[in-house]
Amino acid sequence: MALSVNFQLARLLLDSDPAAAGVLLDEIAGHVREALDGVRELARSIYPSLLDRGLREALSGAAYEGAIPARVDVADLQSHPPDVEAAVYFVCVEGLADAASRASVRAWTNDGVLGFEVIGDGIGRAGPTEARDRLEALGGEWELAASNGGSRLFGRYPRSAR
Repeated sequence: MALSVNFQLARLLLDSDPAAAGVLLDEIAGHVREALDGVRELARSIYPSLLDRGLREALSGAAYEGAIPARVDVADLQSHPPDVEAAVYFVCVEGLADAASRASVRAWTNDGVLGFEVIGDGIGRAGPTEARDRLEALGGEWELAASNGGSRLFGRYPRSAR
């Protein structure tokens, strides 16, 4: 709404005070950039585009874009159904967000089972979240435990659960 009002004001100023109109348009451009950044962030939180390339790419991207340094190990990871990969991704992102200054995330496939763990130096959220509920609804399991002054979130998704 404010952008619309500011655009109308800038239009009125174009004839009477072009310099003020220019300053206002620069201000409007900054607000538009902020709004676009917010929409992009919202879209990433709902379904990051990297998930279309698979869990390996999505976890690497989440670690790269995170606020803290995070090591990623996805060497032994095979592809799984998109809904399962999305559920595991969001659980892992929650684990990364709980870390205070460093973390590691690992995902692998062994005998058809998709395993994952996030180890961080922060205190993990003990209760279920939407992402963890989603994983359980698909037949997956997760557990949170204390680990060296931080937390270890780990879980698995067996192919036989589908």
